[in-house]
Amino acid sequence: MQLRTLQLGLAVFAGMLLTTAAMKSQMPNAIPSVGPVWEYTAISSIGNESRGVSSAAVNLGDKGWELTAVSDHIMYFKRLKSVIHKNE
Repeated sequence: MQLRTLQLGLAVFAGMLLTTAAMKSQMPNAIPSVGPVWEYTAISSIGNESRGVSSAAVNLGDKGWELTAVSDHIMYFKRLKSVIHKNE
């Protein structure tokens, strides 16, 4: 009885080892990267507020924002989202 139990235990253990080896070979080597994550903002002006908009644009530029597009009264900016800019 003990011999049969021992044989059964060894067979189960060997099966678990083989299953683990087979499953491990199917796992991906690395997690694929998602790519860059951007954050966006815009400044709008109404009337003759060009001086205020210019200073706001300079302030954003100093904080790492880059100008991406300009329409009639709106300036659009983007920057890479990171831990550095988290508190702003």
